[in-house]
Amino acid sequence: MTGDVHAGTGRRRLGTVDPSFARLDPIIDAMLREDPRQRPQTIRELKVLLDRYRRPSPAWEGDRVRDALVDFEGALLHSLPGKRGLLRVTDRARIDRLLNNVAELSGPRKAYGLWWNQGTSNLQVDEVRKLDDATWLIGRNERRVEEAWVHIGPGYGSRKALSAQYVLLNCAPMPSFGLSEPSPKREEAAWFRDRYVSRAEYDDGAAEIDDEVVVLEGEAELRTRNKVRDFLFLGTSGHSVCCAGEGAKNDRIVRGVYEDLLRHGEVKPELLSPLDDLDPHPSTGR
Repeated sequence: MTGDVHAGTGRRRLGTVDPSFARLDPIIDAMLREDPRQRPQTIRELKVLLDRYRRPSPAWEGDRVRDALVDFEGALLHSLPGKRGLLRVTDRARIDRLLNNVAELSGPRKAYGLWWNQGTSNLQVDEVRKLDDATWLIGRNERRVEEAWVHIGPGYGSRKALSAQYVLLNCAPMPSFGLSEPSPKREEAAWFRDRYVSRAEYDDGAAEIDDEVVVLEGEAELRTRNKVRDFLFLGTSGHSVCCAGEGAKNDRIVRGVYEDLLRHGEVKPELLSPLDDLDPHPSTGR
């Protein structure tokens, strides 16, 4: 981690390399005490230390959540400057600008990075990028985004107001990959170099290409396509639309809205009104 071998006193502390690891320094101090009797004597004692110090303090977590909420709002404002409220975006260039700006928040290393949510189904988004004129890759989902609905709160809002912001994508049905027995709603395949290979080939780690068997060697990217109209909420894990809420209340509300959207096959502002009752992230306060 530090590139140094510790000997004696004056070790280089992890917090000087990466501030996010500073919470581990007290544990290392305890393990390096000169008197062995003062060091953790059992795995159980070490686990107690880990549980004590690796959990972020409420203040630290609150700051991280607020930073994520502010960054998300910045992405929205730089996409749709001068606008507030619930906004419908259908212009292709504006949708592309919105998704490009939101893409900056994606990545598995971001503690409060971008997530998609459909109520009881959600996942952190490791990347967002455009594949062609009509298709975006969101995580491992190929999406043909027809319109975006963006909720931007009032300027200088409270943490609760920041937490209530979201992006909702209305995604058109995607064509079949055409590689296996077609599924009525959802298909999987993998992108390898310049073509798709089947999910079965992906699982086997090899594909038959131009009459030769080629080892995929970790180069293939698993992809999914929804063959029916679908809807996707985007936010950070600090946003109400992406955090479960007390007793999973938020997940139930988002799931209900998502199911209403599927039944209607379109977005109407009144279908989104239950989202007003979402609880903020517990660390956001008011």
